[in-house]
Amino acid sequence: MSALGPKKVLSYKLVLLGDTAVGKSSSVERFVKDEFFEFQQPTIGAAFLTKNIPLDDCIIKFEIWDTAGQVFHSFMCFCFMFCYY
Repeated sequence: MSALGPKKVLSYKLVLLGDTAVGKSSSVERFVKDEFFEFQQPTIGAAFLTKNIPLDDCIIKFEIWDTAGQVFHSFMCFCFMFCYY
């Protein structure tokens, strides 16, 4: 908490879409937990992770959906866009 009160939180939602076995889960694990595993179990459905990055005047909060790289990813993209607008 700063002298002027609580810091402003800027929230961003990220959805990772892509083909199977291209490194989506590995990339998000590296970003969120600073860990990298050469062999990763495939994601089933979707995984949800968060990462907060404190800056001087605010906190950036990332809400990350890591999707499985299956055929339905284009359908999920449509659903996301429909819900967003």
